[in-house]
Amino acid sequence: MGEYWQDRLDLMFTLREIGVDVMPIISLTQSTSPAGECEAAADGILRSHHIARFILPDKELKVSGGREVCLPRFGRAGCVFAAATAR
Repeated sequence: MGEYWQDRLDLMFTLREIGVDVMPIISLTQSTSPAGECEAAADGILRSHHIARFILPDKELKVSGGREVCLPRFGRAGCVFAAATAR
């Protein structure tokens, strides 16, 4: 969606403040991206997962889409490696 890293961090800290139990992490894919491509690079996606786990250590991180397209080398294992709860 074109958000900046500060926007992502602000969202994560806000979610921590309000006490959510689950944080969905969505990566744009061919079906959601106007350009028909994955918007976020794999390292940016994994970085988001790691930072979210650091800020929300006891919360469930749910990978809600895009993992197969945006992380083809890592897939579900990449998300688990990044400490997300993939279901």
